[in-house]
Amino acid sequence: MKRIDLIQEYELSIPKKAIYGTENPDVKRLQEWLNYHGFRCKIDSEFGPATLTCLNNFEQFIGLPSSRYVQSALWNAAIDTVRQGFTTPFHSIPGVSSTIAEDAILFAERCVSMGAREYGGQNSGFFVRMFTLQDIDGFNPIPWCAAFVSFSLMKVEKLSNDHKIWNLGMIWSCDQFVEKLRSNGYRKINTPKRGSLFFINRKDNKNDYVHVGFVSSWDPATNVITTVEGNSNDEGSFEGNECCSRYRKVTDNYTFYAI
Repeated sequence: MKRIDLIQEYELSIPKKAIYGTENPDVKRLQEWLNYHGFRCKIDSEFGPATLTCLNNFEQFIGLPSSRYVQSALWNAAIDTVRQGFTTPFHSIPGVSSTIAEDAILFAERCVSMGAREYGGQNSGFFVRMFTLQDIDGFNPIPWCAAFVSFSLMKVEKLSNDHKIWNLGMIWSCDQFVEKLRSNGYRKINTPKRGSLFFINRKDNKNDYVHVGFVSSWDPATNVITTVEGNSNDEGSFEGNECCSRYRKVTDNYTFYAI
């Protein structure tokens, strides 16, 4: 089994060790999912009274009796939206082909729809661990915009009808991403289009790239692109906390690559 599948399988598996009074990584995972569903508690790996209250409120919300552990029915309800988004194949249109980047955008848009974001601190949480292919033990919270793009491209192999393969694998940084594209013959383009990647470099250093995402569309009249990106927010930060779709005015510190 590939690492992308192993990490996903673990993150979606029931946290059996999350029992009231314990402290362990399973409790942390439970707390993250409780927060994802709006039951806000501190994410500290300790199953205390506050976490128990959130768990019981979630149980009551979906019609389950109160408990001090994670019931299978509750866990299935907790992960259902994400599990479907991560495993449901794309619906193909007969006779219409698509590029790997166009399919990857479909997955990235799913992540926006399901509210993929950080939990438990900057660059942290179950979504970020899956996007960066990291275990919960020894997790290193790193900026994840490049990993989100890589992950979306890697998911196409499983979800597209023709199983397109992204041959560059996981890439964790924007600078590394540009270098791999260049060295593997991917083409820089002047006009953005759906399915291309946008990179933003620092204004004082054109070789230092700080953000990457997908171009969903481009309006030549306004020179505005619609994007799908990770590790951003409504303000367009390069160190935001969520997956989002944005409108960005193209300036001279934008670079585009065809995928």
